Amino acid sequence: HIFMYAYYTVVTLYPSIETIGIYITSIQITQFILCLMAFAPEAVDAVGGGVACGATRRCSAWMFFAYTVYLGFFVKMFRDKARKRAAPPTGPKEPWARV
Repeated sequence: HIFMYAYYTVVTLYPSIETIGIYITSIQITQFILCLMAFAPEAVDAVGGGVACGATRRCSAWMFFAYTVYLGFFVKMFRDKARKRAAPPTGPKEPWARV
């Protein structure tokens, strides 16, 4: 979240750097993948009835659900932005430029 909020703060102050936003989304996708990888041993332990960390099955299920939903959301957002960048312009963006 630090990178994301820092990015939005800087873009608010300096809108010209908005083009680096693609890196923020990539960083967040990487973050969710790393979180799922770090969580995997505890999830396996919780499902097997172990108590390595003390997490319950319910807690493990919720964490897995939350991380996978967020990962899916950010991957979709990344793909949507990539398609939008690749699409040809559709016309003037300024309302006063329309005839």
